[in-house]
Amino acid sequence: MERPDKKAGFVSFSDWRAVTHFARYYLNVGDEAVITRRWYAGRISGARMRALARRYGLAVGGDQRASASVRTETLAWPSLVEMVIDLPATVEEYRKSLPRSAISDLNRILRHGLSMKVSHDTSRLKEFHRLHFLPSVTGRHGSDAYVISWDQFRQFYSEGRDCELIEVWCAGVWVGGLVSETDETGVRFRRLGWLNGDSTHHRKGLVGVLYWFAIKRAIEHGKEQIVLGGGAPYLEDGLFHAKGKWRARLSCERSGYAVWRVMIDSTHEDCRAFFARYSLLMKSNETGQFKVLSGRPPHDVRQASAQSEQIIEWQRLDELPNA
Repeated sequence: MERPDKKAGFVSFSDWRAVTHFARYYLNVGDEAVITRRWYAGRISGARMRALARRYGLAVGGDQRASASVRTETLAWPSLVEMVIDLPATVEEYRKSLPRSAISDLNRILRHGLSMKVSHDTSRLKEFHRLHFLPSVTGRHGSDAYVISWDQFRQFYSEGRDCELIEVWCAGVWVGGLVSETDETGVRFRRLGWLNGDSTHHRKGLVGVLYWFAIKRAIEHGKEQIVLGGGAPYLEDGLFHAKGKWRARLSCERSGYAVWRVMIDSTHEDCRAFFARYSLLMKSNETGQFKVLSGRPPHDVRQASAQSEQIIEWQRLDELPNA
């Protein structure tokens, strides 16, 4: 995968998700990346990965195809990480704990006269999938979007799960929705979206409004935790910041997502440019916390202090052995 100007690239021996993810975050071009395919059979060798990392700064391999030697030389790079909100006993207690940015979203509810409806009607779910979810997720994330078809959506909803659709309305118009699933311990956010994927709704803070209505409902029903859904494993990611303002914290326990085996050359200018933009979160299963690899010190990364209890180690790119 290369940028259109051929000035930067990376190589993936992994799945399509790795292609779209690193095209977006490493190359910063998303769907414009130029893809060249080659056949490669068998396990990935460490020598091959090192040679490609020296050329491009980064080479990605699938975890299952990686040899033991490759595993010791590469980073276990999460495809996603999870964040959760630990809920207090009352809505008022939770409201008092929120920062100014979240309170601003709450004030918007009053200012625009937004209201909530709760639905368990499958026909409403189909309308949500078509008019809200699909256009929003593809509009925001392009080929890197986690898209599911209506048949998959309906099957999930009809498997005996305790799911509901929260609808947000404004002046008689259904402007956004969020599908959540409830179990004995808490609530998991599954899918959300806004009408026709119109970015105006997103800029006006509709996602925060959806969060608030869902969180308020969970507290009123005595739930202890909300699982927000996977996000990119970088402290600087916009979605990470949006969740953090609702008092969300990283959860190693809930981050059971696939990992890629990534070889980097920390002296390569493209690799250094990436880590100047992003601080990578990697699971530490021994401690139940996260390790961070970054080109910057923690005091230069906005979310580092807010998540400090979930971070066991902070390593600078310059401190790596091959730097």
